[in-house]
Amino acid sequence: MCRRRLKVNRNCLVVPQLVMVISGFTLLGQLTLFAINALGRGTTFKTKIVTADQTPPDVFLSMHIPAYREPASVLIGTLTKLLDQYEPVPHEVIVIINNTPHRADWQPVAQWREKSGAPFKLLRRDGVVGAKVGAINIALAESDQRTTHIVTVDADFQVTPNFLSDIGAEIAKGVSAFYQYPQAYRDVKPASMGIAREIEDYFKCHALAANLCQAMLLTGTLSVIPKSDLLGVCGLPMDPVGR
Repeated sequence: MCRRRLKVNRNCLVVPQLVMVISGFTLLGQLTLFAINALGRGTTFKTKIVTADQTPPDVFLSMHIPAYREPASVLIGTLTKLLDQYEPVPHEVIVIINNTPHRADWQPVAQWREKSGAPFKLLRRDGVVGAKVGAINIALAESDQRTTHIVTVDADFQVTPNFLSDIGAEIAKGVSAFYQYPQAYRDVKPASMGIAREIEDYFKCHALAANLCQAMLLTGTLSVIPKSDLLGVCGLPMDPVGR
């Protein structure tokens, strides 16, 4: 009589163990995130108080505002806030209007600059590849030779009156390689309260926790980066297809 031997697949014993290991690491990661966020919510940061007048004398900011088919009224609102700064550090403002063929989108901006006397540099470029990154790299090449830091501001962002003086104060502390400023929506209506609170939660909790761990990420706007670092990597990188 022939007896058939039962084959046991030993790998089936490994699968539950592997699942348990993965689950354990997942749980550990979640607990770590909870702990970091808790630290971000409950930590009181002790920072050295430094004023803008203590900014190193060689600091010069180059503000870059890329604009692609942005309504003129929106862009003018952004530039007005940069013009009305309280005790700013030495700086320049470069507006790079790219791939915007309609005069109605950029001519009022040029007229506003002339009427207001704003010492801003206005560039117009067509055929720009790389979208926002391509525009900022053009502005980088046009920046003043004195520039020590590049500051990016989206065309529809309105900064607070102390934005530039605060940048100078932070640079004076000399403790960070780059700086990322928080953002919030303006003119929030009840229907959009949810998304406004979501971005508020990110900067008040998650970003604060990342800052505690020296792991804050740049958002691409309201970012302050040493010019030498950008030149060291040949400008902001674009993806392989040039976007």
